[in-house]
Amino acid sequence: MTKFLQKSFSVGAIISEQYRDNWERIFAKRHVAHWWVDVETTGLDPEQHEILEIALARTDDQFELVGKIASVKVLPQHIETADPESLAINRYDPEVWRREGVDLQAAKAFVEAWTKKSDPDERYTTRIAGHRVAFDLSFTRRHLDWPPHRLAGTTELCTRNWSRDALPDCSHSLKDLCERFGIDRRAGHTAADDVRCAIELAKKLAELPCDE
Repeated sequence: MTKFLQKSFSVGAIISEQYRDNWERIFAKRHVAHWWVDVETTGLDPEQHEILEIALARTDDQFELVGKIASVKVLPQHIETADPESLAINRYDPEVWRREGVDLQAAKAFVEAWTKKSDPDERYTTRIAGHRVAFDLSFTRRHLDWPPHRLAGTTELCTRNWSRDALPDCSHSLKDLCERFGIDRRAGHTAADDVRCAIELAKKLAELPCDE
């Protein structure tokens, strides 16, 4: 029996050494990389309307920014189908978009390049995040084939839903929540600024007592 135990412990030590790195990687997957997205659009229907601007950012599991917020304006191909109110809200200026915007194929390349650069290693679980993130994803999936298919079915973080749970008796628009928490909206209804505000909002919500 003693020899059997000695042999078992010896084999166990070998197995432990052999698979230690694998277990460390498995347990490290508790870390989360948040991919934040915001789009500005020509209307509310992804089947009819187009993306005017998209912004992307990555944060760690404490909502600290990793790198910079990346954004690009996208040239609409069917401006005749746009909702005038949406164009006004998003400050659409044809001259600005002609000067700074890219076509849809270039926008897809921009998103793909950002994704490749921002893709975390296997120690991290990736979660898509945003304010009303389901709306943003309805457009990115339709027009940009993003996020990658490997992320299908992963849990999303929506700061609007989070705020509804944490603060049920107030407005849950990004504008009103920023006012409530003293978050400066430098250029509201631009994709990059809305991503920044959503990230700051997540930090504020994370600080709330669990029973609030």
